[in-house]
Amino acid sequence: MRNTFDFVSLPPNLKAVRKTVLHVLSDLAPEEVEVTEAYVSPLIELAGQDKLPPTDSRDEPGAFGAADWMLPSIVFLVMGVLQTRLMGGIGREAWETITEGEVRDWVRRSGWRRGRKLIPELTRSLQRAFREHLAGFFRSAERTGAREERQTDISCPRQVWKGTARFSLVVRLTVGPAPLSAAKGSLEVEPGKTVLVHLQAPTAFEILNAPRQEITIPPGQDSQPAVFDLHPRETGPQSIGLDFYQAGNHLGTVSVLVDVVDQPIPETQAYQTRLAVLTLDSEVPAPDRVLRISSHPQDSSLVLTLIQNGGTSWRDVPAWRIRRDPAAWAEELFKELNDLTSLSDRSDRELDDRGSLKAPEVQEALKALGQNLWRELPEELRSLYSQERDRWRNGSLLILSDEPHLPWELLWPYGEGWEDDEPWCLTLRLSRWLARGVRGDGNSGAPGILPLTAVAYVAPGDSHLPAAQKERISLQYLLGQRGVRDVSPPVPTWGAVMDVLRAGPYDWFHAATHGKFSTDAPDQRSVLLLEGSQTLTPQHFVGAKIEDGLRRNRPAFVFNICHAGRMGWGLTGLGGWADRLISCGAGLFLGPLWRVTDETAAQMAHSFYKFLLDGETTVGEAVRRARREARKAGNPTWLAYSLYAHPNARVHFPGETNTAP
Repeated sequence: MRNTFDFVSLPPNLKAVRKTVLHVLSDLAPEEVEVTEAYVSPLIELAGQDKLPPTDSRDEPGAFGAADWMLPSIVFLVMGVLQTRLMGGIGREAWETITEGEVRDWVRRSGWRRGRKLIPELTRSLQRAFREHLAGFFRSAERTGAREERQTDISCPRQVWKGTARFSLVVRLTVGPAPLSAAKGSLEVEPGKTVLVHLQAPTAFEILNAPRQEITIPPGQDSQPAVFDLHPRETGPQSIGLDFYQAGNHLGTVSVLVDVVDQPIPETQAYQTRLAVLTLDSEVPAPDRVLRISSHPQDSSLVLTLIQNGGTSWRDVPAWRIRRDPAAWAEELFKELNDLTSLSDRSDRELDDRGSLKAPEVQEALKALGQNLWRELPEELRSLYSQERDRWRNGSLLILSDEPHLPWELLWPYGEGWEDDEPWCLTLRLSRWLARGVRGDGNSGAPGILPLTAVAYVAPGDSHLPAAQKERISLQYLLGQRGVRDVSPPVPTWGAVMDVLRAGPYDWFHAATHGKFSTDAPDQRSVLLLEGSQTLTPQHFVGAKIEDGLRRNRPAFVFNICHAGRMGWGLTGLGGWADRLISCGAGLFLGPLWRVTDETAAQMAHSFYKFLLDGETTVGEAVRRARREARKAGNPTWLAYSLYAHPNARVHFPGETNTAP
């Protein structure tokens, strides 16, 4: 393939170029993206045939009806840069950094007079857009063949009678739209390879055949169906989940609601629900282990499945019934951890009758909490780990869960005649991901590539956190050396922060401030404190501009929150933030589970980014190393952080190509 006409004639390629154009337009004129979106594909097709309108009209405002006056010139620019790479061959060397000289040349050819003043901004935007939407796309195509888009086609009754002997849930992946599907969505797959579909049903259903089935994806054709047979055992609305995997990487989850009723029903009707866009990310290796935790609140149970060896080994653990409310249990645990933080941080002048704790005493107290938590796990999982713990050590583990309450980072395994010397968050490259949100919607898979080209810092000057200000300055210098742009609001008021979130010029958002959590209303009253005591809550991450930006860019969020004596977050609060951000499309979320100390939190953040500067370090390993650095302070801050991300994800800085490890 040597020209853009042949290239954009394929729908997946046209889609990738369209994303690239919209990305650049959103950087330069975010307010125009919605107006011009419908014009993008036709203009790309015209450009591929060298039939764009004359150059003397490209710079005329209003020349294309409602289309933004920049759009034709941006299309010309993107297609020109793409053409040079198609002619040069799609190899690693062809996707090196786009230079200002190259951009200047294409701006001159386009006749875009106003574009001459935008060359530095255009260059940075094109670098980022090509890395995110084209470079990685073609590298995957070069390595494994072109991807093809498939639509989810799921057939399932909306209601079933409890006396029904069997009903079927059928899953297909189709080339074209599936208007009668019970869940609508799309995903890009590697044709010729299998997609594994894993049924997650509550104990209210008996699964009559295999809960995991593979479907082959023929090039250019619909897949064969996967048919799951179920028998209802309990009445009431029941949520059934379907997980999709390819090459061991989790693609996403869809949920279907089935209402089991007492009386026979004459006919069932299809039920449609929204499926989050699924993304296949084969940019990085699958985690060594995935612990899939499916929550079924109807019967207060969790179902655990351990996936190993790139999806070739599956081990089911019997349903684990929770004896007490996970949220209340977590709240009690984090009160203890808050107390430990306070006692380990007292100076001699602050001592009361409880005294202070030295580092070894803090370590022993944390160990006791972690070992008691380990005892709560199902015996089958503890026994399996006991047999294989040497093989687990230093590996990557993704906790893929439907619920945010259980503090997996604290787990400190032990058994008869043995005990680990450290908790899981140090012996493993541990991370989490939410498979489903609180409303039961499926979340897309965790991305393997996290561009770090523009960061927005939020560190209010009136927070009275000296270390937070040092943290901001330190990170600005550290990341600035790698060419990362600072797109922070001058003063982090609510309005200024919302402007950044809506404009979407960032791919990392780093907050160092106070915070608090409300158990009664986690979305409304769980807050980050901004300048002037203004507040940012999970509910503010809403609306087309913010949510479209999160879905398109998959940005990372780091919340380095010091509560400074206030009531700290329980894990439920962190779950509220993680649920909102991940459900909207964020690619990473890192934040503390309980109150942390100012100085140690700043050290944790600095160490995390320092280790990320090593391009060979995954985010899971960077967090693990940062914990070890922060642990030297002797307080529990190092253990407080929870990472939501692909554990093998890697960060790419300006000027880097998305080369696979």
